[in-house]
Amino acid sequence: MRKLCLEPRASLLRGLCGLGLLAALIGPILLTPAGEPRQSSQRMPKVQLWVAAYYYPFGKGLHEWERLMKSARRAPIVAIVNPNSGPGTMPDTNYAAVTRRARKAGVKLVGYIGTQYTKKPLNAVEAEVDTWIRFYPRIQGIHVDEQTSDAAHAEYYAKLYQYIRAQIPGALVLSNPGTSCASAYLLRPTADAICLFESDKGFDSFRPPAWARRFSPNRFAVQAYDVGTAEKMQAYLRAAVRLRIGYVYVTDARGANPYDRLPSYWEKEVAAVQRINQTR
Repeated sequence: MRKLCLEPRASLLRGLCGLGLLAALIGPILLTPAGEPRQSSQRMPKVQLWVAAYYYPFGKGLHEWERLMKSARRAPIVAIVNPNSGPGTMPDTNYAAVTRRARKAGVKLVGYIGTQYTKKPLNAVEAEVDTWIRFYPRIQGIHVDEQTSDAAHAEYYAKLYQYIRAQIPGALVLSNPGTSCASAYLLRPTADAICLFESDKGFDSFRPPAWARRFSPNRFAVQAYDVGTAEKMQAYLRAAVRLRIGYVYVTDARGANPYDRLPSYWEKEVAAVQRINQTR
């Protein structure tokens, strides 16, 4: 997912970053030898919202967080927390406060880390995981951005996955190549859920890779931005269900950072997800 990350009380930085995915309602994930998670006895929703919450929690940005937290009563939400292209170099009191409130409201919180497509040394990424835990102990997992898509680099992410799960018991690990990737990323496993699509165009023709049929819908996510109408957003949500995609975020925001606010039709998106999940 495209990334624009916030510095404390500052404007957004340019870059790429990912979104991300699983909802607050899931129980602990147990992995079978084949890499497919066994779910808890709690019934999984058909669709869950995963939101790159790239707005600083003060002023207008705090208002967006308030909307997000209020919606968690109606639909399962995962929010990617991103103070400064990761946890930053020191704790931020506004982020500490909003993560405390959001978790209490039922939002699933995952901290952003970029891997630069394995160019960032693994020990440096692991150090960022430790920093997240130290600065913001209420996070419940990690969003791993800038994931490679070829099988040759899966080992890097498998080791990172093991490290995250060892440091955060029951952690939700999300990753984002932003496009289709090799099945090795789920077979190892390297993440609990992977984003297979992130773009402002092409979702109408998007199809998951054939190997995705071997896994549950809750292993996959898509994200579409610059989607101009609520009607098209609703159509995309229905298409995600047909395509066996469990985690979705659609927004009408666009530009250098399409994740600096919630979509103007956010309440309608939450209501649409709620309706889908109530349908048996």
